[in-house]
Amino acid sequence: MEKVKEFIKTYKIQLLVTLILIFSFRSCSNSRKVDDLEKLKTQNEKKIDSLQTVTKVMEDSIKSEKIKIHTFYDNWISEKNRSPQLMELHFLVKNNLKELQQSK
Repeated sequence: MEKVKEFIKTYKIQLLVTLILIFSFRSCSNSRKVDDLEKLKTQNEKKIDSLQTVTKVMEDSIKSEKIKIHTFYDNWISEKNRSPQLMELHFLVKNNLKELQQSK
């Protein structure tokens, strides 16, 4: 035990500097991990933003396809001799078409 005390007394500055270096290296490694995580976060945010624009474009294309389909049915029904049931269907198609055009 005496040898350890003597060792500490003679080399206390070197031991202190060594401990400070070890802790600074450990903190730098943690800081690097945080930086890496921040970079990953920004990359993920960019991907999410791009996916949101893609879904918006897809929603718009789906709406336009629905409008085309309703317009086709509207024209097809308009060409026929319409019975009361077909008139109800025509009315539904017209309403759906109006709603789709207003939401666009």
